[in-house]
Amino acid sequence: MPTPVLSDYLPGLLVQPVSEFEVVWRWDAIVRGFLFTGTFPVFPWIIFPLIGFVVGRRITAQRLQRDLPWLLAAAIAFIGLGFGLAYSSLSRPGVSVVSEYIAPLSFYPDSFTMMLCQVGISLGVFLLLYDAYDIRGRGEQPGGFVTGLFMRRSRFSLTFYFLHYLIIGWSLAVVFLLTGEYLIFDLTGAWPALFCGVTAVAFLELLIGFWERRGGRYSLEWILAMLTARYVRA
Repeated sequence: MPTPVLSDYLPGLLVQPVSEFEVVWRWDAIVRGFLFTGTFPVFPWIIFPLIGFVVGRRITAQRLQRDLPWLLAAAIAFIGLGFGLAYSSLSRPGVSVVSEYIAPLSFYPDSFTMMLCQVGISLGVFLLLYDAYDIRGRGEQPGGFVTGLFMRRSRFSLTFYFLHYLIIGWSLAVVFLLTGEYLIFDLTGAWPALFCGVTAVAFLELLIGFWERRGGRYSLEWILAMLTARYVRA
């Protein structure tokens, strides 16, 4: 179904499922969904760690600065191609977001067009921040409110990601206990949902700030560091 708000201006460009994902309990369906057609399948989602691995190696080799112009051009091309194919799909009603390349933008499950946009946006934002903080701001002492947010979020990214799902899950569970309804798609409207999301992010920022001042102990990153030091040589 069309996504609220955006569909008032560009009907059919961004869609979402009408109900919760249903698992087919057969081995062939499970394997196919895990690899190709599930909500976040291995292919093509593996492209994100692969891109991160390549970009990270270029950074450690101090070669990313010379790659910035053509990588930014590639990011813009990915975004343009994703939106262009999604716009082209508006003339093809009934198109599948799972199995077709010219399809509307869909995040759940990811359509091919959304994947192109996500690659472009992720790469573009990362490169722009690298240019702003690691190239132009090189040699400066880190400071400022926004810089502090970036650095703290980087140090606690896995914990932040894990906690935000707990907020969503337990909120739905409490509503279910009170009403007997599991309102994963119908809990609030678009604007109240946006307000709740911004509020949750602000709360988690305060929480990890408090956590950081206490040494970051027992965060998921702290646990990973312990396991790495214990089981990985050198």
